Amino acid sequence: MAGDKLSKAETDARVDKCLELRYNLERPMLHREWLKFCKKEYGDKSEQQYTAYWMTARERYDEGWRQKLNAMLSPAMESLVELMYSEDPKVRQRAVDQV
Repeated sequence: MAGDKLSKAETDARVDKCLELRYNLERPMLHREWLKFCKKEYGDKSEQQYTAYWMTARERYDEGWRQKLNAMLSPAMESLVELMYSEDPKVRQRAVDQV
């Protein structure tokens, strides 16, 4: 079975499980623990493949944080730009001071 290719949904489910175990537990799972978990739980792929799930989980985690950060920063940047275009020099100076 080691040669059988998983569907995208099956692979995504494994990456999601890794995300949960790495980032949503009080004591995050370490890489070596993840490999043991995969061998016991799945037992159908190589350590390299299980490590690929680990790396993909990290990429998804980072992307999630990037999206959250952008969602917070975009409105703030728009407000600062509006203030920079104000006719009132005091308002523009306050915008500069905020930066």
